[in-house]
Amino acid sequence: MVWASSVACRLPSGETKRDSEAGYETRHFFERPAEPAAAPVPGAGGAKVRYRVMEGVAENLIPFVPVHVPRLLT
Repeated sequence: MVWASSVACRLPSGETKRDSEAGYETRHFFERPAEPAAAPVPGAGGAKVRYRVMEGVAENLIPFVPVHVPRLLT
């Protein structure tokens, strides 16, 4: 997989802002603190390590997904 990284974006107001800064602000606007679990997690009794399924990627990284393009016969 290949990632593209944009540097700047234009805001609706017309001003330009660094993508990393705009992404950080957007992400933190939508993030909500995790609610503590009401009951213990099944199978986690006495576990010293806890894993998170996914942490995320920077908002200014754009994935390029590979696509198969059939070859034209000439």
